[in-house]
Amino acid sequence: MAKTTIYCECGAPIVVVGRNRRDADAQARKLAGTAQCDACRRRAFDQKNAEALAASAGLPPLDGTARQVPWAASIRLEILPLFDTVPAAMLEGMVEEIAEFTAPERLEAARLELADALALIVTEFRAITDAEWWIESRNGASEYGVESLIRKELERREEILTPTVWNARREFLAAVR
Repeated sequence: MAKTTIYCECGAPIVVVGRNRRDADAQARKLAGTAQCDACRRRAFDQKNAEALAASAGLPPLDGTARQVPWAASIRLEILPLFDTVPAAMLEGMVEEIAEFTAPERLEAARLELADALALIVTEFRAITDAEWWIESRNGASEYGVESLIRKELERREEILTPTVWNARREFLAAVR
């Protein structure tokens, strides 16, 4: 048995075994440029699975480099379930928080605005197709991280998304001063 070595596109060595030197070299020439190491095969398999899961969940395909897309797809599949559970918990906490400075007759309208704003923000996060964004947000793969992302976006657009809450907060702060 003879062995020869070819290299995967990532640079990892792949050993090709043949009955003799000529057979090993012929197989190596046949596989050159198309052979993949175990890590690249696993990455390709994970990418196909992540893309299939994303498609079945109704998510848009990711945009990015060949290395970014599979990594981002797995991160997105890890984070997205949190976008379904965290906003509900956030809503209850935020309603308690705004109850301190919102008139009781305006509290239900404020709660509905907050619920709609959270739903809109979650929908926008689900629609992000930039693989680089998902990779940079991978540290948000916890309830706290997702809550932080949502809060930042809500605070940035509070005046537009939740005018009742924004006006009540402004009136409260004016009265305190």
